[in-house]
Amino acid sequence: METLFAALAIQSLVLLFLAVVIGILFEVPPLMRLIPTGRPSWQTGSPLRVARARFEGPKPTHNRTHNRTQESTLAGANFEKASLEGVNLREADLRHARLRFAHLEDSDLGFANFRSADLREAYLRNAYLEGANFERADLRYSHLQYAHLRSARLTGSDMRGAFLVGAYLPGAHMCYAHLNEAKLMGAYLEGANLERADLRGANLQGANLEGASFYEAIYNKETIWPREFDPKSNGAILARSRSLSRLTAR
Repeated sequence: METLFAALAIQSLVLLFLAVVIGILFEVPPLMRLIPTGRPSWQTGSPLRVARARFEGPKPTHNRTHNRTQESTLAGANFEKASLEGVNLREADLRHARLRFAHLEDSDLGFANFRSADLREAYLRNAYLEGANFERADLRYSHLQYAHLRSARLTGSDMRGAFLVGAYLPGAHMCYAHLNEAKLMGAYLEGANLERADLRGANLQGANLEGASFYEAIYNKETIWPREFDPKSNGAILARSRSLSRLTAR
């Protein structure tokens, strides 16, 4: 009996040793075991869920020291319908990435590059997006309620029908942006640049527009402005025809 117990103990130790060796030789890819950091939910340690994500295109890079995708290259990656709530993708390269219907609520995406990315109907509520680059990105009907977009670059982006209620956009670059029928109620747009933006049908009721620039921005009778705000005296142009062609970034 004692011999049997000794044999089982030795076998257990061998199996444990093999498990450690295999773990070292075949390490799980770093991107799949990230622990998000940041606020609000990206400091809680909730796991990164990428069940639906398909990594197509360039191989992602990863900063092992900070255990996050800092300066990661995910250009062209397919994250459609992926669950990425609370993830830390700060400074990530997501140019041309496909993020339609992706869930990125409460995520840290500060200074990430979303140039020409597909973010249609993506969920970015309460996300941290300071300094992020959305130039020429497709954000139609995206959910950006209460998102932090200080100094974000949205030049030429398509934000038709986007939900930006309570969004924080001071100093944001939104010239030539397509904001037709966008919901900007209560948004904070102090010092934002909306020159030549298309605001036809947009709702800016209760928005803070102090110091914002609307030079040659287009609006129509359906556009809702904050009380006592005169768009004409701020350089905006009233569109008299529904057939007015859409603006294109210069």
